[in-house]
Amino acid sequence: MEDVNTGSSSKRGYLLFWSGLYNALLLVAAVFAVPFYGARMLLTGKYRRSLGPKFGRLSPEMASRMIGRPRIWVHAVSVGEVTAAAPIVATLRSRFPAACIVMSTSTETGQEMARKLVDAATAHIYYPLDIPCVVRKVLDLVRPDVFVPVETELWPNFIRICRERGTRIVMA
Repeated sequence: MEDVNTGSSSKRGYLLFWSGLYNALLLVAAVFAVPFYGARMLLTGKYRRSLGPKFGRLSPEMASRMIGRPRIWVHAVSVGEVTAAAPIVATLRSRFPAACIVMSTSTETGQEMARKLVDAATAHIYYPLDIPCVVRKVLDLVRPDVFVPVETELWPNFIRICRERGTRIVMA
C-alpha cells in the first residue's frame, strides 16, 4: 500500500481538500458552540477547569514531570474508557518502568476518575481541541513516541499531525 505522505500529488490534493473542508466546518461549528458553552460555563461553572488545558495551556509543573522514554500517550474519552485504560497503563508501566506515560481524557469526570484509577501515569492532561495550532502546541509539549487511543475517538487533525511527526498510533 502506498504511503499517502509520499504518494501522488492527486492523493495529497485529495487529503488537503478534505482537511480544509473539515477545518472550515470546525470554524462554523465554533460560531455556534462558543456562545452555548460560554453561557453554560458562566451560569454553571461547568468546563471552567478544562477549558485552558483543552486549548493547550499546561502548567510548567505538569510539563516538567513529562520525562522518560519512551513517551506513551494513552487517551480515554470519559469514565468508561478510563476504567478500561487503567490496566493498560499499569501493564505499560510494568513493561517500561522508565517511560513517560501521559493519560488524557476529554471530560472533567473522566479526568477525576483517571487521577484516582490511573496512578501509574506520569501525568494526567486534557485531550486538546482538534484545532491544528492547539494540537501542535500540545504535541510539542508531550512529544509522544506512541499514541494509544482507548476505543475510537479519532480526531482528524490530531491523527494527521501525529503521522506528520512520526508518532506511532496503536489502537487499544
